[in-house]
Amino acid sequence: ARRVYALEPDGAVHLARELAQANGFGERIVFYQARAETVSLAERADVVVGDLRGALPFHPGHFPALAHAREHFLRPGGVLIPQRDRLSVALVRAPAIHARHLRPWGRGAAGFDFTAARARLANTWGTPSFRAAHLVTPAQPWAELDYAAGLPRQWDRTLEWTSAGPP
Repeated sequence: ARRVYALEPDGAVHLARELAQANGFGERIVFYQARAETVSLAERADVVVGDLRGALPFHPGHFPALAHAREHFLRPGGVLIPQRDRLSVALVRAPAIHARHLRPWGRGAAGFDFTAARARLANTWGTPSFRAAHLVTPAQPWAELDYAAGLPRQWDRTLEWTSAGPP
C-alpha cells in the first residue's frame, strides 16, 4: 500500500507506530489515536479493515465506527473487511468456568455482600473459551451482520432448544 491510515482509540497505537518504524513502514502509515468518527482523512481508501472479532462486534461503538468508516473513508467500489459475520448460539454447561467468573462476587471479607454485583455480572458479555464437551445443544443461527449493507435495527429473535438435561 502506498499509504495506510491506522486508527485506534487505545494507547496501543503508539506501540504500533514504533513497530512500523522499526520494520521500515513508518513513512507509509499515518497513525491516529482516536475514534473513527473524530477523524477526517486526506483521501478515501481502497480497503477498510475493522477489528470486530470475538465478542467485539457488540462492543459499544463498534457498529457506528465501522458504518462511519464505510461511509466516509472507503472509496466507491472499495473493499470492506469484514463484510459480514454469522452469529450462532448454543447452550453450554461449564461449571468450572462459571465459578471462576463469579467467584469474587458473593459474600466477601468481613461479611460484605457483593451478590447484587454477582447477579449483574452473571448476565453480561464475556469471552470464555468453551470446548465441544461444554455444548449441551447444537448451535443455531441467530443473526447475520452485513457490514456493507448496514446493520439490522432489531436484535430480537427467539431460539428454542430441547435438552435431556446436564451431561
